[in-house]
Amino acid sequence: MNSKHKKQQGLTLPEVLIAISIIGVLVGIFSTALTGNIKLMTKTGQGNQAAEVLNYFGRRVIDGDTIVLATESAPAVWDYGDLVGSFYDQAARSSFSNPAYYKVTVTHKGHITLSTAQLTEYQIDVCYKNQGEPTCIQGITYGPDLNDPERTSQLLGIS
Repeated sequence: MNSKHKKQQGLTLPEVLIAISIIGVLVGIFSTALTGNIKLMTKTGQGNQAAEVLNYFGRRVIDGDTIVLATESAPAVWDYGDLVGSFYDQAARSSFSNPAYYKVTVTHKGHITLSTAQLTEYQIDVCYKNQGEPTCIQGITYGPDLNDPERTSQLLGIS
């Protein structure tokens, strides 16, 4: 009579340890890539929101809105946290799109004359903190002077 012993099948301890090590390395690589992508998405989102704030102020300058027009002697400045209180239509939002995270400066850069028309050049700087350091974008636009008696709203209903 032949008696056969069945060998137990399964993984040995070294095989289990090697499998766990491989899974650990893969999880480490994946989590590092994910963290890097989240940081990049946040930075991109902040830049996009800063561009939206810049466009918002540019439209108000073009419209001749006295709230945003700077004088030759003093720029108009809204520090971090001031936008929400000064502009009701910039209600607080969440994450990086919160207007409280942005600083805006509108500077009067002088006058330009085209034929018989005279416009004022304004520089708009929008800054946001990127990992604690301020990052700024800048735009130039033209609009009426703050003291221009012919200043009228051109963009009614657009904010």
